[in-house]
Amino acid sequence: MLFGFSSPFVDEVNDVPHLREFLSIIDLQPIKELENKTLRKALSEKLGRMVDETQQRWNQAIAGKLNVGHYRRLNAPEVSCIPAQQYLIKQHISPRFGETFQVMDVPGRSGFLFHAGNVDKNTLGCILLGQYFGKLKEDRAVLNSGATFTAFMQALAGHDVAHLTITEDY
Repeated sequence: MLFGFSSPFVDEVNDVPHLREFLSIIDLQPIKELENKTLRKALSEKLGRMVDETQQRWNQAIAGKLNVGHYRRLNAPEVSCIPAQQYLIKQHISPRFGETFQVMDVPGRSGFLFHAGNVDKNTLGCILLGQYFGKLKEDRAVLNSGATFTAFMQALAGHDVAHLTITEDY
C-alpha cells in the first residue's frame, strides 16, 4: 500500500502505472538542479520565501512607509489586495474554514475566501470580516470577527451566489 492504508482513492493510485515512482521522486529523490533538494522541499522553501517577502512588504505598508503609488505597484498576485471591481462570490466548502464564500474570477489569482480572523497573520489575502477596527497587542486588527462572519453567513443563507463590489478608498 502506498500510503499505509486502504481507501478507494488509494487503491486507484496503486493501480496507476508509474505513479508510485513519481510520488517517491517528489518526496525522496534529490534533484541536482534544485541544489540536491527534493521537489517537495524546494517548493516548500520557495513558498516560504514568498510568504516572508509579502509579510515584509506589508509590514512596511503598515508602518506608513509606503504611499498610494506604492500600494498600486504592490497590487500583484500573492502580494496585495484584490483589485477594485465587481466580482461574483459563490458558496464554497473550505477544508480549513468550512462553509464560506469564495471571490470568483480575480484576475491572475484564485482562492480568496471570506472567513473570521483578526490580524494580518490570519490571512494570505482572504477577506477577514469584522465589526470595527482596533488593535490586538501591537497588531492592527478587525474586531468581533467571529460574530461578524456568522452574521455574514446568516445574511447569505439560501443564496449560492452574490455580487461583491470592491472600491479603492485612500
